[in-house]
Amino acid sequence: MLKNCQTKTRLSLQLQKFMNNEGFKKEINIEALILAGGKGTRMKSEGPKPMEIVDERPMIAYGLDVLEKLNFNEKNIVCLIGYKGEVIKSYLGKKVKFAEHKDFAGNMGAVLDAMSSIDSNATEVLIIQGDDCVFLDEKELRKMLEEYEVLQPDISIMLTKNTDRNRTRFTLNDSKKVVEIRKQEKDDDTAGLFVNGVFIFSVPIIKEYLEKIKDKKENNYAFIDSQNLNLGIQKLGWK
Repeated sequence: MLKNCQTKTRLSLQLQKFMNNEGFKKEINIEALILAGGKGTRMKSEGPKPMEIVDERPMIAYGLDVLEKLNFNEKNIVCLIGYKGEVIKSYLGKKVKFAEHKDFAGNMGAVLDAMSSIDSNATEVLIIQGDDCVFLDEKELRKMLEEYEVLQPDISIMLTKNTDRNRTRFTLNDSKKVVEIRKQEKDDDTAGLFVNGVFIFSVPIIKEYLEKIKDKKENNYAFIDSQNLNLGIQKLGWK
């Protein structure tokens, strides 16, 4: 089995904390969402990208394994399908709930499409990618969930340290607070922190955040990028 040898760092963007009037922390009810609607054009896949085989198993199977070890089950896992979704549906069967990617473009558009299938009592949504989850590490995800329950930010992002180019790069200070979010220059090959596809969003922030970043003209919802996060931090008062 492939192992993710990259160093992961968890970043919590503590936006508007949801605390009740007495200051007690809210009860956490996290639902998991697997984004599995991709076509896999760059991989030249004939089927849905998450069903590409790695070490004799579909990539999506590794992510499901990790979620099940963390006590997620068919009642609180939603799998968003799109291109040739029937293949994924046939493979996963009754292990998850299903939603379809229909109306909105972009990864966050996929999240919005899935919201109707998320339990109405869910307070947070854990988002993983149906292809990248082949690298998902149980211990790292468990730690991320534990830290989230203690800190209770509105958004938690798992970052990976590598030398990816032309991607959104995060710079942190010694307290792990974000001091810069920018696009990595194509000729910059220095190591940095980049999003690796694992997020926890509070449900109210999903709705608010998506509405703020929506491209009205193209009906396209961008995922986490430098422009949108800087907008949130600088214009909307996110901390």
